[in-house]
Amino acid sequence: LRALKPGGRLLIVVPDGLLSNSGDRYIREYIMGVKDPETGQFVGGKAIVKAVVSLPTQTFAISGTGAKTSFLYLQKKRHSAEPQGPIFMAVAEHVGYIKKGNTEVPDPDGNDLLAIADAYIRGNPKA
Repeated sequence: LRALKPGGRLLIVVPDGLLSNSGDRYIREYIMGVKDPETGQFVGGKAIVKAVVSLPTQTFAISGTGAKTSFLYLQKKRHSAEPQGPIFMAVAEHVGYIKKGNTEVPDPDGNDLLAIADAYIRGNPKA
């Protein structure tokens, strides 16, 4: 995030604990800032969270991990007072493949990420 130019974008896969564990609060506050109890707006923070998409545990199973992950789509703030705005959130249950033994095979239930990307673009035409 620090290496981005103002307005630069970042897509990163993170363990779900980063989004919910109390011990990782400082990371969330670095990214979004803290919520002002009077206005409900986030103050401070280095980025605007554009989207959070929860991924199924099989996403990285072929690499030997079953960690629950999500991806974050962030945009570095152009100036410190830039407001957060709404956050697109989605859950992918299928990512187009499943692990069978030591290989990936096509998931008969498809790939939710295609529909999620389409929904994001429809809601954010300047994405």
